[in-house]
Amino acid sequence: MILSIAARELRSHLLSPLSWSLLAVMQLLLSWLFLAQLEGYLKIQPRLAGLQQPPGVTDLVALPLLDSAAIILMVLVPLLSMGLFSREFSSGSFNLLLSSPVAMSAIVLGKYLALLCVLGVMLLLVALMPLSLLLGTSLDLGMLAAGLLGLALTLAAYGALGLLLSSFTK
Repeated sequence: MILSIAARELRSHLLSPLSWSLLAVMQLLLSWLFLAQLEGYLKIQPRLAGLQQPPGVTDLVALPLLDSAAIILMVLVPLLSMGLFSREFSSGSFNLLLSSPVAMSAIVLGKYLALLCVLGVMLLLVALMPLSLLLGTSLDLGMLAAGLLGLALTLAAYGALGLLLSSFTK
C-alpha cells in the first residue's frame, strides 16, 4: 500500500510543472557555480603546483559545489514538499484517504518515499557535475562519496521537515 501511495505521489510530481521548473532552476544555478569554481581552480592551479600538499580539484571544486547545493536545495525542497498534504486537504481527498483501509503511517511513508525519489534525481544531477571531472583529472572519490552522502542525508532531513510543515497547513 505504501508503494501505491508513493507511485501516485511520484506521478503527480512528474506531471507538475513546478517540479520540472525547480529542477531546471537548480541545474542552472549549480552549473553556473560549478563552472565559476572550475575557472577559479584553473586560475590558481599554477600557484598550487609549488606547494608541498596542494589541495586537489575535489577540495576546491567538488566539495564547494556540494556546499552550495545544500544551500540552494534548502530553498527549493520546501517548494517541492509544501503541497504533499496541503493538496490533499484543499481538494478534500484527505478524508477519502483516511476512510480507506490504509494506516496513517503508510500514507506518510508513501508521500515521503515519493519525495525522496524526486530528491534522489536532484542528487544524481548534482553528483554528475563533479563526476564529469573524471574525464580530465583524478578526484578523491572517497571524499566525494562522503560529501554526496552528507548531501543526501541533508536532503532527506529537508524533505522530512517539509512534509511535517505541509501537514500543518491547509
